[in-house]
Amino acid sequence: MAKMVQNYILLEVAGRGQFGEVYQARHKETSELFAIKMFDSTKLLKSPVYQEMLIDEIQCLRKISHQRIVRFHEWFKTSNHIYLAYEYCFGGNLDEVIKHYKFLQEDVVLSHVFKQIIEGFLIIKKSHIIHNDIKPSNILFKKTNMSTESQSQLLKNDICIADFGFCKYVGEFDKDESKIISQELTTAIRGSPIYMAPEIIQGSTIDYSSDVYSLGVVFYEMLQGVCPFEDTVIESLLIKKKECKLAFPHPISDFAQQLCRSMLEVDPKKRITIEEVANLIGVDILKINQEYLNSQIQSNSISNTNASVSGNNQLDNQNQQQKMNSSKVDYSTIQQVASNQQADNQKIKNYQERRKIKHELGLGEKQATIGQNDAQYENLQRVMSQSKTSKESILEVNKKILKERNKMIYVNNMISAVIDLNLYENSVLVVLILMKQMQNLCNKLITQIRSTELTDFKISPSHWSKYKMSSDYETVLNYLLIEQKEIQKNFVAFTEQLSPEEQSSFEKIDSSLSSSTTSFTSRLNQTTNLQENENYIKVLKEYCTKVKEKAIEFEKQDKKQISYRMLMHLNNVLDGFDIDTFFSKFMIDGIKRLSYQTYFRVIESFSYEDFVQLINFKLQKYI
Repeated sequence: MAKMVQNYILLEVAGRGQFGEVYQARHKETSELFAIKMFDSTKLLKSPVYQEMLIDEIQCLRKISHQRIVRFHEWFKTSNHIYLAYEYCFGGNLDEVIKHYKFLQEDVVLSHVFKQIIEGFLIIKKSHIIHNDIKPSNILFKKTNMSTESQSQLLKNDICIADFGFCKYVGEFDKDESKIISQELTTAIRGSPIYMAPEIIQGSTIDYSSDVYSLGVVFYEMLQGVCPFEDTVIESLLIKKKECKLAFPHPISDFAQQLCRSMLEVDPKKRITIEEVANLIGVDILKINQEYLNSQIQSNSISNTNASVSGNNQLDNQNQQQKMNSSKVDYSTIQQVASNQQADNQKIKNYQERRKIKHELGLGEKQATIGQNDAQYENLQRVMSQSKTSKESILEVNKKILKERNKMIYVNNMISAVIDLNLYENSVLVVLILMKQMQNLCNKLITQIRSTELTDFKISPSHWSKYKMSSDYETVLNYLLIEQKEIQKNFVAFTEQLSPEEQSSFEKIDSSLSSSTTSFTSRLNQTTNLQENENYIKVLKEYCTKVKEKAIEFEKQDKKQISYRMLMHLNNVLDGFDIDTFFSKFMIDGIKRLSYQTYFRVIESFSYEDFVQLINFKLQKYI
């Protein structure tokens, strides 16, 4: 007899996993078919590792919306279970297809099946996710397959990647976090060692290249009908993987053989990348990038398309970097600050996101009564409902703090651009001023958070009092304090590297900077509000004039891409003249990344001519 769970009728068991069954289900209102994965709440509460896996899966699938990734519809819970609803794929999985045909023809694999698989994993990587459980049974066909013996029907089918139970979101900026200690996974979970990269079996760190290895195993299996290395003993399997003695009983081209070897390279550092695989088999990477961008726009209603510079532009950038490297000032510390700022911001958001999912799932320590009986569950729901106001208060304050925090990111981006472009003989001075502005923004934000009221943020006293009682308050404040120390340390290190000649050149810019008793840097260090400082504005106005002159030069040389990039940087600097007003007017609360703000999307939709007019208007306003 069919079972009804909320809006779904569970029809039949479609599979089984370590947590429970996967059902084919029909939505009672729309009649649409879904795959429903069921988790036993009691078992989850007893296993923190499995809890983290469930949170990983929800977090990652919420970030991806693409035809090559199985669509995550929603999750819901009852007194004893948690359910995840996914798009239902009618064509079965790749494992079933391989078994049916024994092995797949090379032209079908390279022109369609593997091509679509790689498209999916390009999207996964762009979403900063490691799948970590790639195997044929997790690659699904959307339409019914195998109605005939001809493999040509596969060319008419669409593929999507499924089962993100072992995946990990590694963040957008922290390179160290793109590596996971695999032992945390392999010691607790019985995965698929035949498809695992050797470094995972050994308990070493894993990253995106580990997924490439698993894709290599799948690629080989499609073409040969068996896995390249098989053994029931893990130690023996590892030896085979390291020796990498590949045999090809079914003849395939030299190209396909070499691609296999490149993906199954034992050393992850020498292993081919997913982008290189895509180029070799003819995946349209630009199209995939645009699809990814469109999906982000659709899910966030905002996005940003980064301007790219190629060909001669790259050579220009290299020359600029060489010039900057020849300077007496070590710019690496500045670039590291900018990178660290974005990484720390991502860590805060990632922590809050995971914490929210865990709370919604009812997997917190204080909610261990889930699954005991319906009465207790209903009582828990009432308690959670009563705390709704507190959660709204915390969310509201976090949105405001994030917006203020993004001002620092905005200045960081300007610092990086000043260093990269190196358009001005006194770029060091511009960097110094922007570093001080970033320092002041951080100090101001910490002072506001420590205050009894948050009037500058237009936060009600009731919201603020609830927020200060939450764990979010301490977490965010601690991150900002760490950040404050890092900014101060790098600012001091930067000023100490200034030569007397550079100090002298700074003083010549404006006679008011010169003083027999006070150096420029010490005067700047006393400045508390750079936005109203005449010296700051004067230096940046001169910088903007130089940038515009350079942009015009490149336009005359018919190098509009380079010119456009410079004008975009100029626009950002001009907007930063009064960063508080700019953010108040144009930046939307609660947007995680600056690049997702609607403002930047609109700006980049301008034609070159319209953009020049906008820049001229702003130059007249400020200069």
